Amino acid sequence: MKVKVPHVLVILFAMVIIAAIATYVVPAGRYNRVKGPEGRTVVDPTSFRFTSRSPVGLFGVFEAVPKGLTDAGMISFTIFIIGGTWEVIYATGAITAGVRRIMESLEDREILLIPLLMVIFGIISAIIGAAELAIVYMPVVLPLCRALGFDSMTAAGVVLASTCAAFSATLTNPFSVGLSQQIAGLPLYSGLGYRLIVLICFMAVTIVYVMRYAFRVRANPALSLTKEEDAARGRLEITSMADQEAIRANPRHTVVGLILLGGFAFMIYGVLRLKWFMTEIGAVFFLVAVLAAIFGRLGLSRAAEEFSKGAAGVTLAALVVGFARAIVVVVEQGNIIDTIVWALARLVQNLPATITALGLLVAILLLEFVVPSASGKALITMPIMIPLADIVGVTRQTAVLVYQLGDGLCNICYPIEGSTMAVLSMAGIPYEKWLKFIMPLVALWFAMGSVFLFIAQAIKWGPF
Repeated sequence: MKVKVPHVLVILFAMVIIAAIATYVVPAGRYNRVKGPEGRTVVDPTSFRFTSRSPVGLFGVFEAVPKGLTDAGMISFTIFIIGGTWEVIYATGAITAGVRRIMESLEDREILLIPLLMVIFGIISAIIGAAELAIVYMPVVLPLCRALGFDSMTAAGVVLASTCAAFSATLTNPFSVGLSQQIAGLPLYSGLGYRLIVLICFMAVTIVYVMRYAFRVRANPALSLTKEEDAARGRLEITSMADQEAIRANPRHTVVGLILLGGFAFMIYGVLRLKWFMTEIGAVFFLVAVLAAIFGRLGLSRAAEEFSKGAAGVTLAALVVGFARAIVVVVEQGNIIDTIVWALARLVQNLPATITALGLLVAILLLEFVVPSASGKALITMPIMIPLADIVGVTRQTAVLVYQLGDGLCNICYPIEGSTMAVLSMAGIPYEKWLKFIMPLVALWFAMGSVFLFIAQAIKWGPF
């Protein structure tokens, strides 16, 4: 008998309830906060104390959802803007014409598009982090993959697997490596050589994994994990000659395409150099929508209708981000995050020295459930991990590698990760089917990460 997996919002709300129950079971506790690198607030690892309980009651569970939506409003509303913008661009015919042109230029080499896109997304993620950019990539990768004979799962793999692999094995992600090294007192972005080896290995395995699935599905569409969902999204397919001939590229499409490319370039520059986040990214996409409507000759009223339709189409994706944030709201109100961190640190400290690094990795993976933010988790955990690493003989550089791997490895499969769930919602991929696709790769990542940690510990990777 096949068990039906609940809707993603049901899963997330159930996790909110579980988090609320935990506030009655797990003792409340607090670390003192002190000034850290560049004036950031970090925990004092010697200051933990139990405090009076502040459990979250029944009404608090329901309050957590609107609070989570409010806290995640910047990301949620940016998702609405991105969805609306892509619908406007789609209405101009530029996406259909562009996909057709790519199909003609690739001829029988369509499979090469997968490693090309994954390398591009991986480089961006390895340098700046910003896993939320997967939400930006998906609307263009999805129709492209579908038109080239692949399925929605392939598109999600191209976007999420490449972004998450590079986020885990990152080079200069300021939110994980940069901040962690500052807290550890290490030279900023030191150890790049070893990190580059880790990144190359992670990306190579990930690209082969996604391409292997794509080859199988293209050769035999019946093997697709999302064949039913793709059949229901026929509007995105451009497979017949009649469809391809319906819209041929014209100067308007070229201009709209250049506007889109210019918007991407402007956005990447802003993220890299100006420290932009979702508000500025949303502004760029809204500007692209307006310019595309003007130069695509849609007319303002038609453009507004298409924008509204596109925003409505990503409502679930936007809601998912807020529901995921509601879980964090509950554990923060219950004051149990610091207790969980303290308990995990005590468990790891009692492990044999040879596997301490692996124990720290597992601890970070568990903490991802209650503190999904990379920078937030670093500020809470690294002041505790660093003295703990010193005591058990793990180098601080290895401890930073533990943190970056632990922070990224399960982003791709935890339902609390808003950007991952938003991308799946955009593609119409059920969560259980995504787990079936991605869990073997996550297991490979974990095994590889463990090997790299053992090597780092064996060679006393430093400078210290």
